[in-house]
Amino acid sequence: MIGTGPPRTNRSDTNSVMTDDKEDKIDQDVGSFSDASSGPIKEPSWGPLTVEFKQNPTIENYVRLRRSNPDTVIEIAISSSLEWLFGNEEELERLGIPPLLVAGCLDADQEDISELSLLLLEKIIERKEAEKSGKTHLISRGHVISDTLVNYLVNMMLDAVEWNKTFEINRDLIVLLRERIGGEVSPWDREQSALSKRNKALFAALDIVRQGDTPSFRKIGKLLGVNASTVKRWFPEGVTFQNWVRKDGAPRHSSKKIEQMLRDSGLMILDEDLP
Repeated sequence: MIGTGPPRTNRSDTNSVMTDDKEDKIDQDVGSFSDASSGPIKEPSWGPLTVEFKQNPTIENYVRLRRSNPDTVIEIAISSSLEWLFGNEEELERLGIPPLLVAGCLDADQEDISELSLLLLEKIIERKEAEKSGKTHLISRGHVISDTLVNYLVNMMLDAVEWNKTFEINRDLIVLLRERIGGEVSPWDREQSALSKRNKALFAALDIVRQGDTPSFRKIGKLLGVNASTVKRWFPEGVTFQNWVRKDGAPRHSSKKIEQMLRDSGLMILDEDLP
């Protein structure tokens, strides 16, 4: 039997994000489960497009069906829901995840989705700490949560939002999703940050040349308030400023010429960025 979960806490409605409410034709013969007061509950009879997708729920199949039928909403939930919950109740309890909380998520209850998302984030943190401390036996013996289970519960919550037709995504779930697809800082963000730092260093180098001096990592670092070694790490492929100056230390080119050289190299320079 499904046990009790933690008491619910009141959360503001601003903690969730409503998705697009576009009204399209639903590929379904029975629109929804009937209420108990109106008669027996009927299983929905899916339309042919939904059946075709559920039989082969690949992205290739979904894109093909959607592109061919742009005005029809295809039901996409594929989790086994309650059957899976009943079969994994003991495993969830062993990991400290209340089955009743998971059951609430199946109803797309936003408080339960928020609580489960936070709980899964805490479990992920616990596993990372175990990995850092060398307690890999906890992972191999299943004493900490696995990526497989986290991903299944995430997909289950997304499916619940779809099959309950609430089309509301909790912000705690968004943070969990972000962690699943690359973490709080993506490789793209790191690349853009590195590019920005290199640009600042080149701006500083240009300023040094305008003052009639020879740029170096040490001088650039002093201008930017960082160590010379830090500036050097921003240029892993290496960079030399020797072609900017003559042997006597005087600028080889005018600052305008160097500015144009930087532009030609692909550096985006805005007028307000120039020293």
